[in-house]
Parts: sequence; structure tokens; C-alpha cells
Amino acid sequence: MAAFLCYKVTVSGLKLKLAMLALAALVCAFYLSTLRPGQVWMDDYAQYVLHAANIADGKPYKLPGYIFNPDYQYTGPATYPPVFPLLLAPVYKIYGFDLQAMKAETVLFFSAFLCVLFLLFREGLPGAAPLIIAGLVGLNPVFWKFKDYLYSEYPFLFFSFAALYVYGRARAAEDSGGAWRRPAFAAGLLACLAYGTRTAGALLLPAFILADLLSGRGISKTFIFVLITAAVPAAAQNIFVHSDAVYLQQARAWFKDTSFFTVVYNNLRDYPGRFAMLFENGYERTAAWELLAAIFALSVAGIAALKRKTGLIETYTAINILFILACPAADGLRYGFMLVPPLFYYAFLGWNACAVKAGRAARYGGPALLLLTLASYGGVYSKANYGSFKEGTEKSETKQLFEYVSDHTLPGNIIIFRKPRTLLLYTGRASSMYQLGGGDDKLLAYFKKLGAGYLITGSVFPEDVSFLQPFVGRNAKFFRQLYANPDFRVYQILQ
Repeated sequence: MAAFLCYKVTVSGLKLKLAMLALAALVCAFYLSTLRPGQVWMDDYAQYVLHAANIADGKPYKLPGYIFNPDYQYTGPATYPPVFPLLLAPVYKIYGFDLQAMKAETVLFFSAFLCVLFLLFREGLPGAAPLIIAGLVGLNPVFWKFKDYLYSEYPFLFFSFAALYVYGRARAAEDSGGAWRRPAFAAGLLACLAYGTRTAGALLLPAFILADLLSGRGISKTFIFVLITAAVPAAAQNIFVHSDAVYLQQARAWFKDTSFFTVVYNNLRDYPGRFAMLFENGYERTAAWELLAAIFALSVAGIAALKRKTGLIETYTAINILFILACPAADGLRYGFMLVPPLFYYAFLGWNACAVKAGRAARYGGPALLLLTLASYGGVYSKANYGSFKEGTEKSETKQLFEYVSDHTLPGNIIIFRKPRTLLLYTGRASSMYQLGGGDDKLLAYFKKLGAGYLITGSVFPEDVSFLQPFVGRNAKFFRQLYANPDFRVYQILQ
């Protein structure tokens, strides 16, 4: 593997490996002990759970109760990639609809991901550096907060970085004349699982072939084997379960509203602030920017100091940078998670290079920067909320709404709601999202075509406050209020 990745091999001792296992267990215990009850108003998780429930109950994968609005492409498509629901299905089968148990499963994947980072980075960094990187990632409050959202990111991180690690081993085995087929098969399977978890897993194959080409040895037999292993089940997924063509439709809709160059410009402008969130201390923002600038400068120095050919880590990092710059969807740092481990990796390489050239000042500067980073983590944890979410499914007004809908509507009714998949999950009622443009007549026509019987507005949703509630007011003759609490109003549609 070292020959292919052009790394200087540093053999870590048994104690270091045991320390890594202890760190993974510590992070896992910390995450599990601080899981927050309920769920904020993020709708994606509900679709994953609904898919998982269908798998566990032997029902068709597609959700008949989630009615996708083709005029509003920003809500999730009718189906999601199947691997994450497949992972959740056994938990649902055993525990039923238990969000905490499902979140706990994803935490286990995150802990395994940290171990993979250690394995991937230990051949390029000396001593305890890979362990420290795993700790910086695992203890970072941004990743810690994400444990409560039941997204597919944790398994995706594990499958993606494991695929990188195993592909490197297979490629190195081929170069040395060793047994490469088994690790190549494993790398192909991991790449397929990454793709089946999130469509962005497709970026692994370009990273593999680009690393092959830059190695100077051409396309390897390992890559061909991995390509076939990953592509066959991926094609079957697109034909029979979930087609990624829906994301092309969404992209076309997004780029109707803005140009590609505007998207790139906005991402170049916004992503530095998103990465600065990694170093926030909970008290003031300036220090986060200063830490980011210092670590980014070290990363640049680390890349400049590379004394080897471009390898897998470089190609995968570059492709992910291009991806997030071109992606019109914005969801905080979520799409940039793949770049956080390389950021720390190259920062350590840069620190090592500076220590050689600058001597004592650099040798002491690195540990000082590490302590400042850990202090920023501590600042966030000192102000973090460890209880239930103030908004979301555990709030009493939300529970009252779900209870009213369950008791006063029929299973065949269709309801217009800002979070249609959450409503379907908690009430079993079919639901659809409204579109924000096109005029009142078009929206009313959509309700009629759909056969929608009810509409719910929520003061907790800015779009409802600015658009939907005024729409109801302008068209009061078509709506009759049936229920209200401080957060929600339920209307019967009188068409």
C-alpha cells in the first residue's frame, strides 16, 4: 500500500492501536450518553424511517403516503437510496419506531469511521498523529451535534473512507504481486455501499481511477475489478429501487433560478464560514476564524511539502472540493464533512514540515494550536443544550397537532403540510408540500388535482409565516379553520 500511496510507512505499536480503540469507545459512549430526545424539523429522517419500516414489514419500498410535488423540487424525492434504510430496518424490527435506538446505531458507524481514519492516515503520519486526528474529528462539536439528526452521514463516512483504505491496500497488493482480488472485491462492495447510502458515493470511482492514472502505472486490474463489483448492484438499485435521475431533475430546477457560476460564487463565499463552525467556542466568533486560518495555512503547507506522487487522499479531496463548489444545495457543513479529516491530515503534514525548517518555534506552535482547538471544543460543550429540542417532534404543541390529525382525519385523507414526511410518519396521513411560486390559482389547482382535504400552517416555519398563512388569508372562502394551538392551525379545504 505504501508504494501506491507513496507514503513513508510508520508502524504504530500495539499500544497506539489499543489507544485508538479506547478513543473510539470513549467517543461512542459520549455520543450515546448525550443523545437528545425527539427530532428537530428536518424532514429527511422521517423518509429514512418510513423506508426502513416498509423493509422491516415486507412492504413495497416506495412510500404511497408521501406525495412529491414536482413544482417544489427542494423537498426530497419519492425515494431515497436504500442502504441507510436497510441498516435501520433491523432496529425498527426489534425496537419499533424508536428514534433513540436508530440514532445509537449511527453512532456505532461513526466510531468505526474514526478507526478507519486512524488506519488510513497512520501510514503517512508519524507516531500518535493519526490518533490525534481521529480525536479531533470525533470530539468536534459539529459532528457531535449531528448525532441527533438521524441522517445517513455517519454510515456514509464509514463506507467511503473504508473504501479508500481498502482500495489502497488492494492496489498496493497488485503492484507487489500479492493477492489483490479479495481486497478489491471488498473495496468495490464498500464503494457500492457508500453510493447506496448517499449518491455522493459515486465520487469514489473517479478518485480511484484518477489516483491510478497519476501513479504513472495506468488503470489497474484492481480498478476494473472494483468498477464491476460496484457498478452491477448500483445499476440494479437504479432500475428496481431508487433512481438517481431525480437528482438531475432537482439540479435542473435549481439552475433555472440561478446560474452555475452564481452557485460556485456563493459556495466560495459561504463555505469558509461553514468550516469556521468547526472551531467555534460558543462565546465569540473571531477566534474560530483565526483557528481556521491557522489550520488552513498549515494544510496548504502540508500539501506543498508532499514528497510523493498524488495519491488517493489527494484525488478524493480534490473531487469533493469540486463537488461542494458545484452543488446548489446548502445544508450547513454537511456536504463538506468529507473534507474535514483531510484538513487535519494536511495540517499535521504542514506542521511536521514547518518543525523541520523553523525549529523550536514551530515545534511548540503545533501543540499550542492543538490546545486552542480543544479549548474551543470545550467552550461549545460548556454552553451546549443536552435536553430535549425546544422545537420539533417532542414539543407539546407538535404532539397535540399529531394527535388531532390522527383523531379527526381519515386514513385516506391528503394533507398539505410543510414537513409532509414527518406528518406521514407520526400520523399515517398522506401529505404533500406546497410550491412557493406560480400564483394562488396554480396552488389551488394543485390542491384540487391532488384531492387534498386539509391544510396545516405552522408559525414555526418561516415559509408558512411569509407565504402560506397570507395565501390562506387571501383565499379565505376556500378554507375553514378546524383547530389551532399556539404553533399550528388546521384548515379544511373547501374546493
